Amino acid sequence: MTLAKSEALGWIEPDRLPGIHSLWNIGEESFRILLEARFKRQPAPDITDADVEAVTDTGDFAPGAEQVQTRTITIAASPERVWPWLCQMMRGGGIYGWRLLEHASSPSQEVLLPDLPAPRVGERVGQLLELAVVEPLRRLTWRSVGPLKCLDATVSLLSLSYLLHSIGPQQTRLVIRTQGSCTGVTQPIAHYVFEALDFVLAAHQAIRLKNCVERRG
Repeated sequence: MTLAKSEALGWIEPDRLPGIHSLWNIGEESFRILLEARFKRQPAPDITDADVEAVTDTGDFAPGAEQVQTRTITIAASPERVWPWLCQMMRGGGIYGWRLLEHASSPSQEVLLPDLPAPRVGERVGQLLELAVVEPLRRLTWRSVGPLKCLDATVSLLSLSYLLHSIGPQQTRLVIRTQGSCTGVTQPIAHYVFEALDFVLAAHQAIRLKNCVERRG
């Protein structure tokens, strides 16, 4: 992922990102092997029918998206306890993604921020992301404001959806869906790019949010 320091907003240290882009001029199979070796991506947890139902509605649909990655995790807490943590993610609390991407001076918060305003559609993270959907206690969806660069590919559309649904007393499923499209690369390469995005964002966000809620929430 390539971000100018002016765009990083204090979250991300671009110099720490792996230099896979320097190896771009290789075959697709070799590139896939490099990604798998570098990121050591673990299989996503089992996705239930309820998870599928939660994400397959119009609120989660990103028109034009050609790539979809889905992550799920069960959190031992009610949606009411998980929701405040989602609300502060990317709104002052940090990104809760891969720790190697975080700026040392701006780590993701492990406590809830006091007096954080309720999220509103249209809020922006610089010129990178905008809140497109807000359904209190259920869903937040961020969408890219414009094209982004990732692994020397142009991500023309990026949608990050975070959905909560109760599965029992003090049990919540968090479903994270990463959707989008790339331009200027083949579909297999685009798929690998979104696998990398899923790893550095959703995979780590799921685990870190679970830990924060269960330990602090």
